[in-house]
Amino acid sequence: MILRLRAKSLNGIFAALILVSSAAGIWGAVTLNVPSFTEDAGQPMTLAQFLPIVTGSLVAFSCRSAMSDFEDAAPRRRVREQWDLLVLAFVVAAGVQTLSLIWTKSTLAATGFRDYLGYVGASITSVTLLGSDRFWVAPLALAFPAFFVASSTGTYPGALWSWPTLPVENMESWVVALLWAVLGTVAFHYRTHPRIVKLRVR
Repeated sequence: MILRLRAKSLNGIFAALILVSSAAGIWGAVTLNVPSFTEDAGQPMTLAQFLPIVTGSLVAFSCRSAMSDFEDAAPRRRVREQWDLLVLAFVVAAGVQTLSLIWTKSTLAATGFRDYLGYVGASITSVTLLGSDRFWVAPLALAFPAFFVASSTGTYPGALWSWPTLPVENMESWVVALLWAVLGTVAFHYRTHPRIVKLRVR
């Protein structure tokens, strides 16, 4: 596993995951007022809501490889290593972020984890469908309407697009986040499925 990390130059990505996840805990309660198309006063957003976009995207970016098609077509043991790295990156970021949030601002820990789940799934889906260099497309596509259009105060409060900004008690927001996580898992599974790989490398 250590050799695999070095071969794919993932040491820097894992270091970035730890730093950003720690920052979520240290400065997670800091509130920013972002411009909004629906609210004259703007939309309040904590860093605990913003930083999961970065950590989720970095987890998906750890899947990248200059020879991804050949890696996916490699023996099953190599494909298993890809899954191991993905799970390792997911656990490292989730663990550090959650622990740091609990340590400094426990009320934000659940919100940060919910948003992290959704953005990880969205980013992995983006990597699978668009390529490893476009790991950021789906997370930003989800974040834009959530923070700049939707509002938890009554204007466009639909959970389908405002889930990252809704209170953590909102069960619909958890369902949406979990659905994105499941979609990312399924997408990555089919990306490395033997039949799909054969179609891609022909």
